[in-house]
Amino acid sequence: MIRIPFLLFAFFVNATCSAQSPHTLLWTGDKANAKIALLKMKEDPSWIHRLDGDKRTPLHIAARFGYVDVVSWLLENGADVNAEAYNKFTPLHLTTNPGIAELILEKKPDMGLRSAHGQTPLQRAIAELRHLRSIDEDVPDVKKDIEHLETLVGLYVDFMGENIDLVSAIRLGHSDQVSRMLMQTPSKADGNAYGRTPLREAAAWGQLEICKLLVNKYRAKVNDFERGQGEPIIISALPHPEIVRLLIENGADLETRITSPSGRGDIGDEATALHFAAAYGHPESIKYLIDAGVPIFVSTRDVLSGTNFDQMAFDVAIQFGRLDNLKALLGNNKYGDALRAKPKFLDRAILYVVGGDSDPSEMLVVLRKNGANLRAVDDAGNTPLHIAAKANSKSAIRYLLRHGCEQTRNKDKQFPYELTTDPEVKSLLLQSG
Repeated sequence: MIRIPFLLFAFFVNATCSAQSPHTLLWTGDKANAKIALLKMKEDPSWIHRLDGDKRTPLHIAARFGYVDVVSWLLENGADVNAEAYNKFTPLHLTTNPGIAELILEKKPDMGLRSAHGQTPLQRAIAELRHLRSIDEDVPDVKKDIEHLETLVGLYVDFMGENIDLVSAIRLGHSDQVSRMLMQTPSKADGNAYGRTPLREAAAWGQLEICKLLVNKYRAKVNDFERGQGEPIIISALPHPEIVRLLIENGADLETRITSPSGRGDIGDEATALHFAAAYGHPESIKYLIDAGVPIFVSTRDVLSGTNFDQMAFDVAIQFGRLDNLKALLGNNKYGDALRAKPKFLDRAILYVVGGDSDPSEMLVVLRKNGANLRAVDDAGNTPLHIAAKANSKSAIRYLLRHGCEQTRNKDKQFPYELTTDPEVKSLLLQSG
């Protein structure tokens, strides 16, 4: 009674698999299906060169999912290692498996082929390696992926030798190789066909020695705005303070306002480098910018509507949760003294901080230390307690109560405890009187 349905189910599964293309079977990521796909291709080798709806060959998919046996057979039977799928990806663009990369490299692929995003396989691997290192190298799966990519990058570099491209040499910090390439073709110091200049690339990747070479020897343009269509190079350098200092010393323009060509994000239009430093930069970069005379009390705008956001650099630091940069701004005598002379901005910051999703305690400490009023009131008569209650922020409420804040009515005659939807928050407020 049980075996008949099981046999019918098995027949159905087998029939379904046999009706699927090798591409579909490989894309499931299932090893059993990969074996079935290999059998189908052995029965009909014409599958080796067929494309699916995304222009992928079986080699693209087998490389993507790490099927070493399938890749080996495909290569032995003439699979095209330079075939371009969607986004012009070759099989090497899609693999992170060193064993598969080695097999493909034996077939002498064209390592100069670029995806639709302008990346060679080596550049793509380097970028992915950097991304993974920015996550958490101690997470076991991430650590394993990092090891694979490090091996992969090493394989590509060894294979290419002196034929490595300039962008990859810059990203890897191969300063001697970059120097040789520029000596052979000095015009390369001013840019390439794929957008970013070598100086922008070196600045973004924290390659100080290469930046010095480009600026001091080749007089690279420190104020390039991506051919006038983007952001100044100093924005790319903000996580790397010594590069920021180098650019400033060589005439970086700190006056020009910046409007992102891709549309406004969390930083408004007509921002300064200091706004971006508050969000993405190193605290030391903030110091260099202020000391060099970057405008410190500039507000961003929406250029389409003409609205002034009143968003200053310290607002950005708070918005992005950059406590380190908030301290750097307020701890700088020039910036901090100027801001403390305008207490309304600090009070506004208090009202913003207590309504956020994260624990605001540390930022409240910094703002209070610099003169912010914990009893500030907005246009609707809301105090920080009202706003924290509405946000159900227990940590903010505890901090405010601990520092003597009392419940008052806003212009709608509401006490803070009337605005919360959290019973625990309501209890906290009622107990405080």
